[in-house]
Amino acid sequence: AAEGAAAVRAAAAAVLAEEPGADVDYLALVDPDDLAEVPEDHRGPALLAVAARVGAVRLIDNAPLVVGPRDGGAAEAPGDGAAGGAARRR
Repeated sequence: AAEGAAAVRAAAAAVLAEEPGADVDYLALVDPDDLAEVPEDHRGPALLAVAARVGAVRLIDNAPLVVGPRDGGAAEAPGDGAAGGAARRR
């Protein structure tokens, strides 16, 4: 995520493309507050959302992350994995 929104999208798409039998319905990098796609120059919290079919099963998931370096440091995933991603590191 430290390299920006385009890198996040490309990396996620590449990983999903390598999964045999996975047919991606959507892959989106969105603002966690309003679910609007984030622009390429976005820095800060984001949500990587994906829906894909594997056989007859449709899987939907998301992962919170921080796009770009924070305070001059490396980017990091927010929170501790708690439901809803409410907790964020400061």
